[in-house]
Amino acid sequence: MRVVFKTSAFAFLLVLAGWGTAAAQGQTSPDRPFYEYKGNYGEEVNALKKKFLEKFGYELTNFGRNWAPEEIRLVHEALEQLPPSLYRLPGLKALYRLEHMVSESRQTEDIPAATLPSFSPIYENASQSYKIFVAKQELRVELYNPLFYEDRTDLIHIIQHEMAHAFDFANGFPSFSDEWLALAKFRVLHIFALDAERNSDFLYALLNDPETDNYAPVSTRHLPTYSRQNPQEDFANSVTAYIHYPYFSYTHPQRYHFLK
Repeated sequence: MRVVFKTSAFAFLLVLAGWGTAAAQGQTSPDRPFYEYKGNYGEEVNALKKKFLEKFGYELTNFGRNWAPEEIRLVHEALEQLPPSLYRLPGLKALYRLEHMVSESRQTEDIPAATLPSFSPIYENASQSYKIFVAKQELRVELYNPLFYEDRTDLIHIIQHEMAHAFDFANGFPSFSDEWLALAKFRVLHIFALDAERNSDFLYALLNDPETDNYAPVSTRHLPTYSRQNPQEDFANSVTAYIHYPYFSYTHPQRYHFLK
């Protein structure tokens, strides 16, 4: 028994030594083959980025995360389905690739994408008008890791949804226009601060009519109620529905003609 044990141990050591030699020489075991990328990865990414810029007018910018070729192809496919009016939007220079959304106010690990900057709806007493105050930040669309784990169809719809937000920003917020608010059935809610001075400015919000089943049909990734969150989400979902939902012109004729 003692001899057999020593022989087995010695054989085991020989196996380890052989594996180490093979690994040192760049060989791989049959169970875990070595993957070697065929072609020049950097050149491929740069070529795809250049093609994207020439087609749509936007840079694809690394921002803590590098773009992968397949990611670029998916974003290209998503924008190719959009009408040309969403290409080369004024103020939108780039689509940014990040690990996740950077925010101090909420958990962001599961957010797939976002359009910036943020904005606040404020009623200005001096002019007695409703205004949108936009944060001093460049217009940008950010795409995060969770996006690229989505189903392909939903992924494309999400990108198009964000591009619709960018269109809204770049064109002076048609989602806040009287026509859109009327057809989407949102109403103004004044939010006075309890400690505010008389005749000071105040926030306002736009609320949907709970008696009206008036959301825009979109992909399964966006819940139907998401459109009723505010006019901007309703607008972005409607753009996606305009592209993909075959009966949109019949189920939502006012929205269809507004967007057309």
